Amino acid sequence: MDTKQVGLVKKYAGAFVDVIIEQNQSDQVFGELDVLLAVLEETDAPSFLADISVPLEEKVQLIRLFQGSSSPYVTNFLEVIIQNERESLFYPILVESRKLLSHRTNQFDVLVSSAVPLSEEQEKDLLSIVKRRFDLQPRRVLQEVNPDLIGGFVVKSNYKTIDASLKAQLQALRNTMK
Repeated sequence: MDTKQVGLVKKYAGAFVDVIIEQNQSDQVFGELDVLLAVLEETDAPSFLADISVPLEEKVQLIRLFQGSSSPYVTNFLEVIIQNERESLFYPILVESRKLLSHRTNQFDVLVSSAVPLSEEQEKDLLSIVKRRFDLQPRRVLQEVNPDLIGGFVVKSNYKTIDASLKAQLQALRNTMK
């Protein structure tokens, strides 16, 4: 993407997020953006939309498929993208919108990696630590089981990390013994 396109992506995403926050629709729109992005990524639609050899009508058809299952705010936003012929920027605009919405509402996904799945109680305790240490509101928890950690956990959210894994502790011990 060139700088002009990056500017357009930020402009569209910023305007959309302004409306969503003003209308107090961030929780609903977060969910819709998650679904839209997941569908787009699984179907390789971003490449299709960015391909200059694909006719505009086909791109419009694809985007209109999402309008039926979206809130009025998302539906209107998709229509603005179509009317302004920004179909090729559809995916980057959605990615930027979710990122911007997270920052403006201070709500972020939390990725938790652990050697074994966490219980509900452990997850709850961990979320309270994340709220305090990262000063954010966890939006959703994405759990990942990674046996290489041996024990403990690694938490990542908003470019911050807590590494309380046994693997990291053993590595630190090894480094101090050198």
